[in-house]
Amino acid sequence: DQDIVNFLKSVIEQVEFTNATHWPTGNKIAYAMVGVFGAGSAFPELTRAPGWRDYAVERALGNLQDGYLPDDMGIELSPGYHYAFKNYLTIVEIANITEQSDPLLQKLVDQCERLFEITATVATPDRTMPTYQDSGAVRLREQFAQALKYYPTTRS
Repeated sequence: DQDIVNFLKSVIEQVEFTNATHWPTGNKIAYAMVGVFGAGSAFPELTRAPGWRDYAVERALGNLQDGYLPDDMGIELSPGYHYAFKNYLTIVEIANITEQSDPLLQKLVDQCERLFEITATVATPDRTMPTYQDSGAVRLREQFAQALKYYPTTRS
């Protein structure tokens, strides 16, 4: 029983630390908010869980607003880091699996569509992201297949 208590205490501390110290924009916040939302969904009985989920979605939407340039590429100017936005669809998938509904989740889906479109535009013929800055070749075939689930009528 103490192991379970220690584990939950660790989850709570990690989420609270993440919420207090995460980057304001960029790829790191995309990964962090998946963890925060995931913890809030995995342990809905915790009193802080709804707040964690709300915070993760609100910060994700904030990053989708502030973390991308007018041409829809990420402010980190690195194609691999730009593509971290796909993690916001992971939040939507976690919500679906755990039946945690939130009307803002559709906004996440809607905001990601424009980023998939620019990703398709800059992808190389073999469907990888260009490799410059410090990003490696992100292979996009599976991700584009996932995108079609959300955007079946997209031109890209």
